[in-house]
Parts: sequence; structure tokens; C-alpha cells
Amino acid sequence: MRRSPVPWLLAATLPLVSCGFDSAALDTLRCDATSAACAAGTICQDGYCLPPVCGGVCYDGPAGTSQTTPCRSGTLDCAGAGPVCVDQVLPVSSETCNGVDDDCNGTPDNGATCDGQQTCCGGACVDTQTDADHCGGCAGQGGVACGNNEVCCDGACINASTYATDIQNCGSCGHACQAPDDACCNAACVNTQNDPSHCGSCDCVCAATGCNGGVCVCQ
Repeated sequence: MRRSPVPWLLAATLPLVSCGFDSAALDTLRCDATSAACAAGTICQDGYCLPPVCGGVCYDGPAGTSQTTPCRSGTLDCAGAGPVCVDQVLPVSSETCNGVDDDCNGTPDNGATCDGQQTCCGGACVDTQTDADHCGGCAGQGGVACGNNEVCCDGACINASTYATDIQNCGSCGHACQAPDDACCNAACVNTQNDPSHCGSCDCVCAATGCNGGVCVCQ
């Protein structure tokens, strides 16, 4: 919301102001971006093109944004070559995924983009296919946070113990066992046809013998 000009700002508009102020004339002094839009000898102050007042409040950003964190007004410094608004924080044109309202429009991270297939969730870029805090989408926005002893695989929460035996996700999401390995045992791909520690099936150990065709044999 645009604040009403403070008394010293109204005084700076004379002779437009008399017996109150001419709102139509004052409207012609409005500015919504920078001092570049103002006539020579004036600067944009709180949404109006007005003569500089040294030490006063100044802001070169769009009207209504100076009260939205992190944006803030500055102080007009008249030292040196001319008046400069110092210590102001202006909005940026595009949002960064950081949990901060960079463009000061009241909504942090709106329109923020991430690299690759990642999504901006809670101020960080994440892969919603594998991130346990934002599985299947940002938590509360179509996605969920996986529970204890759960992991996120292909956008769905599954029990972490699945990785120990799932031949399509052996040891980690998407790690599928390839031939000749034909089983996932203790999160490792094995060939149960010749592995003496997993002969014929997981954890079937051939004691002092070899494994052939999935059967323990004497050597």
C-alpha cells in the first residue's frame, strides 16, 4: 500500500499545493521505478518525483515494495557530486530459490527456477523423485515428507529395507541388477547360480564347497 506523502514531501510540491493539495496535480508527480523517470532536479521519493531533501528517506524501487522484507528505504546523502540514496535495498527482477522474497512482492521464491529436473521447495532446489522431505513434489503442495525408516524412490515413499532385496532398486533407487546377476542380497547384486555365499538363494552359504547351478557341490 502506498503511504501518504509526509509533510515535508507535500511542502516540496509547492506551488502545486495550496489550501490542502491538488490531488490531480500531485498524481502527475508519481513515479514507480527510479529517478530516471523524474524530471531534472527531482528524484523518486516514496513514489513521487520531488526535490531531494538531504538526510531524508528515499527509495528508488516500485511504490509499495519498501515495506516488504528484504527491501527497505535508504537515506538521501547529498555529499559529493549529488544526492544519492544510500543503504536502500531494491527488489530484483527475478526470484532465486532461497526462501527470500527477492522481488518484494509478498511471496518468496515465486517463479524461482532450478537446474535440471529439480524443483524449488522450501527455499532449496531438490529432486522430488528422491528427496525424502519432498517426495513426489514439494511437501504440502502435492508431495509428502517420508516417515522414519522410509526413503523416496521414483517419487514415492518406500521402506528403506526394500533396497536390501529389491532387484530393481538394489542398494539404492534405480540401481537394477543386470544379468548374469539374478538376485539382490543384502543390498548387493549377486549371481545365485555360482555365488557360494548365496547359492540358489540369498544367504544360502556353501560350507567348504562351491556353487554350481545354484547347488552346493563338493570341490
